[in-house]
Amino acid sequence: MNKETQKKWAELAIKSVERDFPNPQNIDNWLECKELLDCALLCVEHVNVYFIQTDISAFLLSRTGIYLKIQARFKEAIPLFQTVLSIRSKLVGKQHPDYASTLNNLAEAFNSQGQYQQALSLYKEALHIIGQSLGKQHPSYATILNNLGLLWYVQGQYEQALSLYHAALDIHQMLGHSHPDYAANLGNIAGLYRALGQYEQALPLYQENLQITAQILGKQHPDYAISLNNLACLYHSIGDYEQALALHKDALDIREKLFGKQHPEYAQSLNNLAKVYELYGQYEKAFSLSKVSLGIVEQTLGQQNLTYAMSLLNLAGLYESQGHYKQALPLYNQVLSLREKILGKKHPDYAAVLNNIAGLYELLGEYNKAFSLYQEDLQITEEVLGKQHIDYAFGLNNLAYLYKSQGQYALAQPLYEESLRILVESIGKDNPYYAANLNNLGYLYHQKQQYDKAFSLYHEAMEIRERILGNQHPDYAQSLNNLARLYESQGKYEKALPLYQEDLCITEQALGKQHPDYAISANNIAGLYQSLGKFDQALYFYREALNIRAQLFGRQHPDYAQTLGSLANLYQTLGQYEQALPLFEKSLKILCDVLGEQHPDVNVVQDNYAACLKKSCEE
Repeated sequence: MNKETQKKWAELAIKSVERDFPNPQNIDNWLECKELLDCALLCVEHVNVYFIQTDISAFLLSRTGIYLKIQARFKEAIPLFQTVLSIRSKLVGKQHPDYASTLNNLAEAFNSQGQYQQALSLYKEALHIIGQSLGKQHPSYATILNNLGLLWYVQGQYEQALSLYHAALDIHQMLGHSHPDYAANLGNIAGLYRALGQYEQALPLYQENLQITAQILGKQHPDYAISLNNLACLYHSIGDYEQALALHKDALDIREKLFGKQHPEYAQSLNNLAKVYELYGQYEKAFSLSKVSLGIVEQTLGQQNLTYAMSLLNLAGLYESQGHYKQALPLYNQVLSLREKILGKKHPDYAAVLNNIAGLYELLGEYNKAFSLYQEDLQITEEVLGKQHIDYAFGLNNLAYLYKSQGQYALAQPLYEESLRILVESIGKDNPYYAANLNNLGYLYHQKQQYDKAFSLYHEAMEIRERILGNQHPDYAQSLNNLARLYESQGKYEKALPLYQEDLCITEQALGKQHPDYAISANNIAGLYQSLGKFDQALYFYREALNIRAQLFGRQHPDYAQTLGSLANLYQTLGQYEQALPLFEKSLKILCDVLGEQHPDVNVVQDNYAACLKKSCEE
């Protein structure tokens, strides 16, 4: 068979497969697409070998590329779209809507791979063509506006993203409020508000997006899973972990049915579930899901993309939460390197990792390193987002916390106050972030023994948390704990005790007894019982806190060492020096190994140990 005859047979095969290969944008066609994929890929080879440039070959390659893109096989999809571009440029020219549609598909594939510059130029070219050929009020023009907005959003250009989203929404409104494109647009705007911490504006948009998507596309559609995932992330942000967990599980189930267990979207749901389980203190579940998620992303997308960086970041955070600082640090540094490579140093996400690493150095007592990174984080945030942005307020708050940890209250106070001012102007007072900042400033006044000011701030933070989150939320319980500690500092034990008890009850109900926050509550109430001379109760709660921390973190964690030191103090109070001294020694060794000999916590235990040793020798 000569080459010309082979080409004719190849054209017949392409025509046959093109006729049978359905539109992959309809999920009902995915099974048929999967069954025909090998045939389609063989036809792709025929197109390349025999240089078959026809409408039929372009449609087949385009549909095949779209299906591969949906299945996250971006590296295979990209050359198909590039071939389609070449064919369509010759058949219909570079000013045709079909050529622009292919540019958009190719841009989406590049965007998913983190190749933003390539995607940007393609989106802009597609937008220009559609504007010229179909007009700037056409739904296709809105679609590309929306996609370009997503690109700007990923790169931290929030003002440009919001402008494009709203321009797209104006066009999509002509399609009606019950259209999938309108719903998707709402979801994107909501995501931007969530990134800015404007949760009250984000919530109704996410809810409307979910409702429309369910009505139009059904509850087994990938877009519905995206809507569930986004709303779950918002609930996570506002501290409603129960709703977040339920929605993430629903999204995971849908994605497993649609894509299987080796797809990046399935991995994203695993990763989000891991973050919620971490908040619940279920570290084994969180670690397991996080590692599986990371493996899927690495296998499907590789290691040089933002999705991999995010999975790695969450795993690093898990290690940090459990006190495995030496394992967390290289992962944070790897994320920093990836984000620098992909996004550059002038990006909010790069600055966010600097902040994480700074926090880790602060825990390790390496305050100079932490200070330098906090300063760099602030500088980038100021340059990219400005001094009135919520991220800048967070950076100020963290730097203030570092100063406070070092006892430099005069430096910490104006930073806390400036952070609060920015939060009020950017997102108002009715939000968890403002309450958290009030709480931090209150703690500063508490340490300075300015109890009236501390009480006022603690109380305001508690009222905000009760109003927004309810009186059964862990953050509300934390406010109770802070007030109790304030009363305890003033010797008002009768006022402190019921607050500690309520805190303990709420924390147990909300998070369970195996959560770090419950261990904190148990440790604190034990200290009060010790002050009240109720040594049996103090001993019970110290031991409970110690056991929880041993199970959660292991016996080499600073929090475990801190409770050991508290228990040693109790034995010292009881005159049981033989039991106290070895606990002090264990506590000191752990703290020195993990935090270093110059850390303030080490100095406190050393002083207590020395006092105990002196008393034991005197007796």
